[in-house]
Amino acid sequence: MSTKGEVNGEKYFVCYMPVRNADQSIIGMTFAGVPAAKMNQSIQKSVFQLILAGLVVLLLGVIASVLESRRMSKAIEKVSDYIVVLSSGDLDSRMDRKVMERSDEIGDMARHIRELRLKLREAVKGIRTSMATLLEASENLSTVANQSDEAAGNISKAVEHISQGAVEQSGIADTVTHDMGDMGGVIERILTNVEDLNAMSGDMKKSL
Repeated sequence: MSTKGEVNGEKYFVCYMPVRNADQSIIGMTFAGVPAAKMNQSIQKSVFQLILAGLVVLLLGVIASVLESRRMSKAIEKVSDYIVVLSSGDLDSRMDRKVMERSDEIGDMARHIRELRLKLREAVKGIRTSMATLLEASENLSTVANQSDEAAGNISKAVEHISQGAVEQSGIADTVTHDMGDMGGVIERILTNVEDLNAMSGDMKKSL
C-alpha cells in the first residue's frame, strides 16, 4: 500500500506492507519511503524533459515542413518555368529528372506535361511535313504556270508568223494573177500575129 505520510516532520511518499505470521496474524510491517520533495523534483525533471523533447520534436517537424515546402515550391517553380519554355515553342527541352521522379501530385503533373510535350512535338512535325508538301506543290504549280506562259508565247509567235505568211502568200497570189493577165495579153498578140502571118501567106499563094 502506498500513500503520503510524514516522517520526523518531512513529507514522504511511503509504501508499506504488513508482515504476517503463518496463521496470517500481523506481526509487523515493511516500510519504504521517499521524501516528497525529492520525488517532486524528479517528477518536475521528467516533465521538463518531456516538454523539452516535445519542443525538439515540434521544432524538427517545423524544420522538416519548411524544407519540404521549399522543395515543393522549387519543384512547382521548375514545372512553371518548363511550361513557359514550352509556350515559347521550344519542344526539345526536357523536364528536370528529379521533378519527374517525385511520387506526389507535382511529379504526376510533370509527367503529364512531358506527355503533352511529346504529343505537341509530333503534331508540329506533322504540320511541318504538310507545309513542305504544300510548298513543293506550289513550286510545281508555279513551274507549270511558267511553262504555260512560255507555250502561250510560242503559240502567239507561231500565229503571228502564220499571219505574216498568209499576207505574203496573198501578195504572191496577186502578183501571179497580174502576171497571168500579162501572159494572156501576150498570147493574144501572138495569136493575132499568127493570123496575120496566115493571111499574108494566103495572099502570097494567090499571087503565085
